[in-house]
Amino acid sequence: VGTHDIDFEKYRDGRIQMQEYLRVQGYGHANVYSRTWVDKKTKTITWIYMADAGPKTKIGKIVVDGNRRVSAESIVERAGIHSGEPYTEDLRERIVRDLLDTGSFESAYVRVDTDTKFIPPGTLPDTGGELRDEQIDAEGNLVPRKLPEDVMVTIHVVEGRTRTLRVGATFEIDPARADTGLGAKVWFRDLFGSMDHLVLEGRLGYGLWLDGRDRGYAPLRDPQPA
Repeated sequence: VGTHDIDFEKYRDGRIQMQEYLRVQGYGHANVYSRTWVDKKTKTITWIYMADAGPKTKIGKIVVDGNRRVSAESIVERAGIHSGEPYTEDLRERIVRDLLDTGSFESAYVRVDTDTKFIPPGTLPDTGGELRDEQIDAEGNLVPRKLPEDVMVTIHVVEGRTRTLRVGATFEIDPARADTGLGAKVWFRDLFGSMDHLVLEGRLGYGLWLDGRDRGYAPLRDPQPA
């Protein structure tokens, strides 16, 4: 209040930050809408944020999609979620990070059937949020949505290849010496079961002195009497 230099994009983006905060706090359905009124006579702007947090959300049904070798039970166990637990928006990033860390998947994505709309980061200008007709009463007030507490969590995965070979070569040189190296690494994913891999790695190298000095051991000589 009282600001003369008004950054519209900053104020519009404020609603997105508000609803993301609510979702992390456990209100998975949370939406915040922004509307602006301009009084030309008084040269003032009234900015109103309407928050519809919805109920505290919890995990209902858990579905796994895209898996072939890795069992759905193993994926859910690794994700660390259970039906009936609170659902917060930050679970998505944690689940994806934990699944990719296993080495069994090329990619993973978590989708939740909350009544929200995904806004790509950096999207401008913001619309202020789309309100449905039933969300506004005759007096223009916001009508809270009637939404369920349970949300369905769907974990989409793309499994990695069963076998992967990676070969690399290196060459380093300085005024004194030159070094060459050859390395290879083989992954056998899920060889011993879900998320149990076998990895074989080997390296071979050779170095050459360039300054002409002998860096080897001194030649052996016949022992001399003390």
